[in-house]
Amino acid sequence: MHARETSPVDAGLARWLFDTLYFPATEAGPHDLASFGFVPGFGFLSVIGLADAAAPLSPSAAGLPLTDAYSAGDAFARDAWDGLTTLAVRTAAEPRHATAHIHGDINSFILVHRRERLLVDPGHSCYRNLIHDLEGSSPTHNTCTFELPATSHSSSRILTQRGGMNRPIVRDGGPLRGAPAIGFGGRRVISARAGKVSVLGSEAAALYGAPLQRFTRLWVLCGANALFVVDQIEADVPVRTTWHWLLNNRDGQLDLTLQRPGGFVARRGDAGLKLVHLAGGQMSGPIYAHVHDAYHPLPAQLGEGRPGSGLLLRMTEPGAAHSRTAIHALCFDDPAAILDWSVAAAQGATTLTSPDRGQEWSLRAEADGTALTLRETVSNESYLLSRTPTGDWTMAATRPCPLA
Repeated sequence: MHARETSPVDAGLARWLFDTLYFPATEAGPHDLASFGFVPGFGFLSVIGLADAAAPLSPSAAGLPLTDAYSAGDAFARDAWDGLTTLAVRTAAEPRHATAHIHGDINSFILVHRRERLLVDPGHSCYRNLIHDLEGSSPTHNTCTFELPATSHSSSRILTQRGGMNRPIVRDGGPLRGAPAIGFGGRRVISARAGKVSVLGSEAAALYGAPLQRFTRLWVLCGANALFVVDQIEADVPVRTTWHWLLNNRDGQLDLTLQRPGGFVARRGDAGLKLVHLAGGQMSGPIYAHVHDAYHPLPAQLGEGRPGSGLLLRMTEPGAAHSRTAIHALCFDDPAAILDWSVAAAQGATTLTSPDRGQEWSLRAEADGTALTLRETVSNESYLLSRTPTGDWTMAATRPCPLA
């Protein structure tokens, strides 16, 4: 109620969120899944204060951006408020004070289309489960791991992201206090929108350590149906990359069709996803993985995903390399229309096409890795993405494009 006067926009958004998720709130329901607040719910004070709450204010009415990023590393892109597609990304975060529960999820993402979570985060379950370390690691997220091949004097090893650590408590001639905020390395390199196109980007090589020097991932969301995932990977010595893709099968309703050597079509509910790997790797899987709904301090509770609640696919390069630019093309639509989408790679360009939707998105990468050109040929939109000397990226519309 105080916030209604001091922070009217935040108060209005909070009321809109309550109305959207819980109203009429006549029954609170069981809270057996609300351990540690990991399952959203409302308390009795929300109901008591509802009569004096601010009027609801939707995100669109508040003028919130469709593409936005935050200091903790979370970034989001949507085609529209109340639209079809939401992209939720984990980018590298700024230094932080809470560091103990960090997962190896930087440069990973969640893809939602038609209210169906297709590519997902595994979540986590009881901390004392045998699988807990695995579900927090990079190989179970939609990101990359890197193999450093064996040599005559050393065995091969896998580079994954560093996990969390405890922030020290120190005494410096006075009372106890927390040590300075801890940075794990990496940074966000772009968060931008022009016309129908949103671009998010993150650099994460520092989280893996030497010899990796660059792992920049760009997500180029084109309207409501197309996404290019562009990875620039460089290392001081050759490394072999594996891409990991975790699909949502929490209810056993995922329909998965493999299209070897490097693609698949996944359908669940009212949504379909086609993913094509264009970096020459070989696909393995599916592996029966876990996708959890909620944490619980005890094992085998309602929020814990069973084996096979996630299906994990991997694409692995045939050999190690010093550098490469790898592109994955993703399209998403209703389960029948997804078959109308095609992916082609020719003359340095990757093209996603749907005659039924009247869309043809084409992405071209410059050989030196400093620029990407995106074009939608039906509407004659064109965009230029450029890498700066510091490794950040910019985007500009190079042809007139309609307002989002």
